[in-house]
Amino acid sequence: MKNIITLIFLLTLLGCNKDDDKGVFSYDFAENSKIDVLEDPKFPIKYRDWENTTFIYSYQNMENWQNASWFKESIIFEIPEDLEVFSFTDSELIAQNAYYLKSCLCPNETIIAIEKGTISGKKIDYLTWEITMDVSFTESGTRLTKKMKNSFLNSVRHSIYIVSL
Repeated sequence: MKNIITLIFLLTLLGCNKDDDKGVFSYDFAENSKIDVLEDPKFPIKYRDWENTTFIYSYQNMENWQNASWFKESIIFEIPEDLEVFSFTDSELIAQNAYYLKSCLCPNETIIAIEKGTISGKKIDYLTWEITMDVSFTESGTRLTKKMKNSFLNSVRHSIYIVSL
């Protein structure tokens, strides 16, 4: 459990971040991990040690973070750790534990299984994956689409590499 908490902290702290006027984007992956969906609406996702690679894209709105307009959204998924190239489409995304999560200053988090679209990637080296995503899902009756192409960093190894320099 301590490893999982440390992993989440490092992913948040050391991810490949990009700022815009209102928020922060992060693109991270972690080896030897797995996504578990829980019944707890306050904490619907748990990461644990496993033989997969888990990817986490997040956007956190920093504008007015102390009031009701603050939110964080994430798209998470996992792949078998032995893959170096992959492409998953539509129903294949369910097997990869692909989810959209939205947190806000509200009692429950939103978690939606992603069942439509494509997520593909190529391992560049042990620190970097190039990921392309074009997925859609329905949140509160509205169809949303998320598209992106970006490099995801292995934050844990990246932090170890920096410390060892």
